[in-house]
This record gives sequence, structure tokens and C-alpha cells, in this order.
Amino acid sequence: MNIGFNLNYFTGSVLYNEPLKNHLTIGVGGPARVLLLPKCTQDITKTIVLCNENSIPCTVIGNGTNVIAPSDGFDGVVIKIANEISEYSFLDEKRIHVEAGMSLPKLIKVLLKNDCTGYSFLTGIPGTIGGCTAMNAGTVYGCIASLLSMVEYYDGKSITQINGSQIDEYFSYRSSLFLKNKYVVTSVILELQKGDIEEEKQKNQKYLQKRKFSQPLYTKNAGCFWKNTNNQSTGALIEQLGLKGKKNGDAKISERHGNFIVNTRNATFEEIIQLAESVEAEVFNQTGIILEREIQLISINDKSI
Repeated sequence: MNIGFNLNYFTGSVLYNEPLKNHLTIGVGGPARVLLLPKCTQDITKTIVLCNENSIPCTVIGNGTNVIAPSDGFDGVVIKIANEISEYSFLDEKRIHVEAGMSLPKLIKVLLKNDCTGYSFLTGIPGTIGGCTAMNAGTVYGCIASLLSMVEYYDGKSITQINGSQIDEYFSYRSSLFLKNKYVVTSVILELQKGDIEEEKQKNQKYLQKRKFSQPLYTKNAGCFWKNTNNQSTGALIEQLGLKGKKNGDAKISERHGNFIVNTRNATFEEIIQLAESVEAEVFNQTGIILEREIQLISINDKSI
């Protein structure tokens, strides 16, 4: 399949006409013209340069946990950074350098094994380090930006680092300049603590249990669909308005957590978006609150950075 340039430089896997639903946790999305699974940072940067030079739409995803794609897919290149680009190394007792493709659950196991503490609020978040950093993932107890002492990213021209006090300027609630500008996070340094490891393990278990009983973990979903608004839980708001369980085809507002849209069988992109729009309209009509989506859309309007 011709994409306008030769992929002979690429060291990872190349998949043509690959259904995106196979790579997104919500299980929805048509084919990408090309889906790339890179093995090194150069695979990523070289591809983006070539996409730019050839005017090929290009987008980058992590583990596909907070992403949805249209039924007609993506007529361009999707780069999925996961698994292969996941090396880590401890710089000292409290600092760890981690590549973008490592999953957060795997990292937490590494941190527990090395008696690190101070990150339990991230327990149960399923994304990659790169994706979680770009989204500034977190919970009501904290967000990943609070642990970062360095972020390395590719801006379309060069690989750059931000450190220390610079970091705060790049992040906001469930967003970052990386996400807004489509910069690609390639690695980070996390600054942790050396505290009571047994207490950290107990906190991890507490947060995992809370997720197990409050979120639809064993259904196809993309995590929280909307951001919280005005320090109010969107899930609680949707529940108060009696919208839990609302359906459109095979798409449904989870009966366990109002901020999750679940794919009960073979939901389509259109069913999910129509359901989301219906909920957004109902919330606005009853409360005047405009819900802002947390979920990211893979769109043909995406251009490489």
C-alpha cells in the first residue's frame, strides 16, 4: 500500500488497513491506512518528518485507553507507542527514567519492587507513561504532573527536554501543551519518595478495590468520557440526573459509573457520539453546565506535528 514514502528505515511492525478497534480499549474504530508499532524513538521521529514532507495525516496514540476513532477509520498513519519503547532505569533511589511506551500498571509493579512510595493515587490507571503524561492523568488524589522532574518530547523538529519549574507551565487539568500541540512525549523522569512501603501497598490495594467496585473495568470503554466541572464529579452529576443506564444501540452510560460510556456488544462510533451528545444536551438543559470531553478523537483532520 502506497503512503507516499518508503518504510525501509522502520524497525518495528507495520500493519496496513488495520482496524483501530483492535487497538482502542473501547473497541470502536475503522481501519488506519497504516498503523506503526515503533521499536525506537527514531522510528517515531523519522516517520513524523516523512509524513510532514508528504502531507500525510499522522497521529500518535499510547495504549488506546482514552481514545475513540470514527467508523470510517483514519486515512493516514497511526503511530502506537506501547510495549516496545518501555525501558527504564533508576538514576538514584528516588528518581526513575522511563520511556513513553511503558504501561502505568507495569511501572507501579517496578516501583513497589524497589520500595518507592508516593504514587499510589495513579494505581489502576491503564495507560502508558507517554499517554498519561500528555493527558496529565490522575484522580481526585493527584495527577502525574506532580511527580515529574523531566519530560522529553519531540516537537516535529527536535527532541527537547523540560525540567523542574518549567514543568508546571506545561500542564493543566487533564491536559497539557504536549496534547494541545500534538508534541510526542518520548520519556520522563519521575521523582518519588522512600517511605513506608507497606503503607503504599495498602493504599494501592484500597484504590484498586475502589476502582473495581465503582468503575466498569470489565467492559469495553475508554475511561472517563468527560472532565469534571467546577470541582464537581461529572459521574455523580449524570447519576443525579437519572442518566445512568441510558442507551443508544449498543452504547450505554455505565450503570456503575455515570462518566463511562461502555460498548456493550458492537457499538458504533456514531452510536457512542449520539449518546454523548444526548447526555451533554440533557445536562445543559437541566443544569446549564457545558460538559467538556476528556476522551480524545482520532480525526482525519489531525495533521502530523
